[in-house]
Amino acid sequence: MKLTILIMTIFLGQCAFPHKYTLGDIDNTSSGRKPFKIMLSERGYDFGEGVTIAQAGLYLANKEGNVEAIRDLQYVKLVLDLMTMGPVTGRKVFNSKYADNLTEIIFQHCKSGKFVNLRQYRESAVYPVVSGEIIRIQGDCLD
Repeated sequence: MKLTILIMTIFLGQCAFPHKYTLGDIDNTSSGRKPFKIMLSERGYDFGEGVTIAQAGLYLANKEGNVEAIRDLQYVKLVLDLMTMGPVTGRKVFNSKYADNLTEIIFQHCKSGKFVNLRQYRESAVYPVVSGEIIRIQGDCLD
């Protein structure tokens, strides 16, 4: 019963949440505007959370017999935390260059190169160990 409650809490208690919102120049001209929307996403990970889940599984399986393994996993978690410390928005991603060509994608949507009301959203859909790291760009292209 305890395991069922733990699993339900882990999987049902997650949702997307924003990290950052940026608004560019605002232009109130209404002629010749074409709205566009771009979304990029990449899978993120948190190995420390995976280690915590493994520790919980070992603890539930056999508390006394797995004390050494639980302690060893705690050291692994400490090393992972020390290796990835610093300011971040969201989790680490498998491909850190997934948004490098974002400017080119904006210019593909807006051939004239004139855009206004540019809004950038940075958000995550978080699940146990993995996440969806999302960048959403919205704006208006001037013809």
